Amino acid sequence: MEHALWTIGALSSPVAVKVSTWLRSEIRSDRYRGVGAAQTALGSFKGYALFSLGGALEVTQRFKLSATLFNLFDKNFVDYLPYRSGATTVYAGEYANPQEGRRLWLSATVDF
Repeated sequence: MEHALWTIGALSSPVAVKVSTWLRSEIRSDRYRGVGAAQTALGSFKGYALFSLGGALEVTQRFKLSATLFNLFDKNFVDYLPYRSGATTVYAGEYANPQEGRRLWLSATVDF
């Protein structure tokens, strides 16, 4: 991994019910594919920026609801690119790290 950057930001509200939100990014540069026909034909794996947004609602001191929307912009990480290897057409991934599409994660936390 040549370059990777993670950032996290948070915003809180001072009202009686505590609300917090955050935005996270993961930014990766192009990565060398390795020696072989795929590197020669396609070059390096493509770099990307991935964003996620989340928040939490503290209903009481002992009960909290949380939600996170991963891959906020629904970037497609599973594209395959064709290239020739001898007389055959083969396919290789465009990205080094396949990621899931947009997804929502919900949780409730109870302290007792």
